Amino acid sequence: MANYYVYARSNAVRVRDLEGLSKSLNLFGYTLQCRGGNNYNIDPPEDSGWNSYDDEGEEEFNPQVHILPYLEDGEILITIEIGNEKLRYLSGCSTAYCMHKEPIIVSLGDVYEMVKKQWGVDPEIAEY
Repeated sequence: MANYYVYARSNAVRVRDLEGLSKSLNLFGYTLQCRGGNNYNIDPPEDSGWNSYDDEGEEEFNPQVHILPYLEDGEILITIEIGNEKLRYLSGCSTAYCMHKEPIIVSLGDVYEMVKKQWGVDPEIAEY
């Protein structure tokens, strides 16, 4: 059995309440990278991706709860995550968040359903 390795990051967003965001993110081991002014990237803990829990393993991380309330009005947070298991299984997902809107989620695997729907072909899965 192989290990699954994941890498993740966010786009740069304008932060309204840096102290509040820092406290919220610290519960989950996330870090902020300053990109100048009040623009920051948010990085999950190494090898955890965007799915993580607090120090006690009880509260699940949710960008809509733990990030969006601290951003400037109208900011769009985009998270990107890629992973692999011995390069046999590749995965990737990107999610766009905006306050008071449903998230938009796009997965690399979505292409299979799109090909099936648009071209009427059921393609083989890309793995070795």
